[in-house]
Amino acid sequence: MSDETLLLPVGGTGDRPPLYCVHAVSGSPFPYVPFGRSFGAGRPVFAVEAPGFDNDARPVADVTELAERYAALLRTRHPAGQTALLGWSFGGVVAHETALRLQETGTDAALLVLVDSTCPTPAPVPPEPELLRRFVQDMLAEAGLPAHEVRATHAALPQESAPEPFFAAATAGDSLLADLAPALLHRRYDVFRAHVHALYTHRARPGLRSRTLCVQAADSPPVARTWDGVLDGAEVVTVPGDHHSVWSGAGLERIAAEVSGRLAGVEVR
Repeated sequence: MSDETLLLPVGGTGDRPPLYCVHAVSGSPFPYVPFGRSFGAGRPVFAVEAPGFDNDARPVADVTELAERYAALLRTRHPAGQTALLGWSFGGVVAHETALRLQETGTDAALLVLVDSTCPTPAPVPPEPELLRRFVQDMLAEAGLPAHEVRATHAALPQESAPEPFFAAATAGDSLLADLAPALLHRRYDVFRAHVHALYTHRARPGLRSRTLCVQAADSPPVARTWDGVLDGAEVVTVPGDHHSVWSGAGLERIAAEVSGRLAGVEVR
């Protein structure tokens, strides 16, 4: 299966250098659909889907491997390097490493945007019961469920410690998850678990020359300073919302405006 199938067009057409938005820990490209639509028609915008999210590919549990694959794909599509990268949360970590990989082969990214993304340092991977509950919490929040409903559902989740009984219990009865097949949840969880492992075992490298913008969600813990010593001279802007709600309403509008403004001068060479 070609990695070209991992690209979802989410907005824009034309010949201007495209923007590639790297999936968060869920592996889903769909949170970027509203962003692509609001970005304007003058520049192509693609969302990157993780291997295994919507197919039978093996989930990738290593940031370096993901970055190598995405960098190779972008080099094939844009040999002159006229691209820009955006990543939300875990996606920012992968986008940063991808930009480094491009730089090392002489195809620098024109812009790197990190949206509410914390710089990683190696740490023990959380145990399975905690990962299972985090997965459901992240999935519901990413789907746009209000924070109070996410908390209520999270509090009602079973205490099972293995995926099969956990998903069977989580989708039983009147649960908000009742319409989801346990098999689908298990497949998506495999991707989530692989990415959490990738995040907790990765150390971000300094040396990126690309222009970088760190977008901080106003209602999230500060993240921009975590990149000190890795990214030098990064711009920082704060937008309305929390870690998930920045992709709607005023937060979405502000992100689109900030990114569009910084890409205004990036043209095909």
